[in-house]
Amino acid sequence: MRLFIPAFILMTMTSPLASAAVPAECGEWPSKEPWQWTDEERLSHRFDEQCLQARRTQAAQDSRRDGFCRSSGKVSDFIFGTDTPELFLPWQLFDTLLQRMFVAEPKFVNAQLQIFEQRARAANVPVAEHFWDRVEHASVEYIGLLRDQHGMAAKFDGASAAERRALQTEIARSQRANCAARQAALERVREEFEAHTFDRFLYVAVAPGLCSSGDSERKMLSWIGRGCPGQR
Repeated sequence: MRLFIPAFILMTMTSPLASAAVPAECGEWPSKEPWQWTDEERLSHRFDEQCLQARRTQAAQDSRRDGFCRSSGKVSDFIFGTDTPELFLPWQLFDTLLQRMFVAEPKFVNAQLQIFEQRARAANVPVAEHFWDRVEHASVEYIGLLRDQHGMAAKFDGASAAERRALQTEIARSQRANCAARQAALERVREEFEAHTFDRFLYVAVAPGLCSSGDSERKMLSWIGRGCPGQR
């Protein structure tokens, strides 16, 4: 099976954001903090078609003070983390965090660091001592995979058709290790901090402004969230 890193349409906002009201079309919404949801709750509400369309309409309203997120065409999966951060799966936010802090260019990393920490402070979520060093140390093997894949993808510019095919094959081969490596890294990072502390950081600091729109499938996302059991 070829497993690819999920692609996100990303929006970065610099101010802390308050969650918007969930559209009435979404029905009864669990009354608990975003990081306390189960994966099954996230996926059930995320793939409710009526709720999805209502959330998509709400997210596209550019007159709202907390920003907007637009997508075009027919999609089967949509989330705007400013409005409904709880619908992201923890591993998706974890991937975004690692990509932005340990794979991106240094200039971008410095700006993103300020945004993440500003949001955490605004939500009264303490950033533990040596937080970033501890996250990196616990995730070092998975970060290495992401950096290798990023480097291969960067070679596409200027490559011939044959070279691009070879790169695609090599990236796909490398990404087959992502699922287990990501799951192991996330569990190690969680163990570095007090219970729920890291997940809380993901939902208050990483999710706002993050927009995902595409054709993801519920079963596939659930399988990835469980560490891709049975993958070879």
